[in-house]
Amino acid sequence: MRGLSRFPPKEVFGFLLVGASTTIVSYATYLILLLAIPYTAAYVASFVIGIVWSYAVNARYVFKARWSWRGMFSYPFAYTVQIVGGALIVYFSVQNLHVPKILAPAIAITLTLPATYLLSRWIIRRDRKHPP
Repeated sequence: MRGLSRFPPKEVFGFLLVGASTTIVSYATYLILLLAIPYTAAYVASFVIGIVWSYAVNARYVFKARWSWRGMFSYPFAYTVQIVGGALIVYFSVQNLHVPKILAPAIAITLTLPATYLLSRWIIRRDRKHPP
C-alpha cells in the first residue's frame, strides 16, 4: 500500500482531466484548421498542438514541474508507447480473445493508461529541481 501513496489521487485525477481537455483542444483545433488547410495537415497539426498542450498543462498543474525543452521533446515518447501498445492490445483482443471490435479500444485505453501516466510523470519530473 505504501507504493501507491507515491501516486496521489489528486495527481491521477488531474492527469485524467488533462487527457480529456487535450482531446477537446485537439479536436477543436482540427475543426478550426479545417477551414484553412487540408484535413490531413489539420489532423497532424492538431495532434502536435494536443501534445504541446498536454505537456504544458501536465507539467504546470498536475506534476508541478518546470517546463523544459528536454521534457517537451521527450514527451511524445509516452504517446508512442500508448499508440503502439494500444494497437497491439486491440489486435490481440479482437483476434485471440474474440472481443468485439467496438469494445477493444476501451480495453486498450484501460490497459495503457497507467503506463502513459507513469511515463508522462517520469518524463516531466525527471528534471525537476524545484516546483514552479
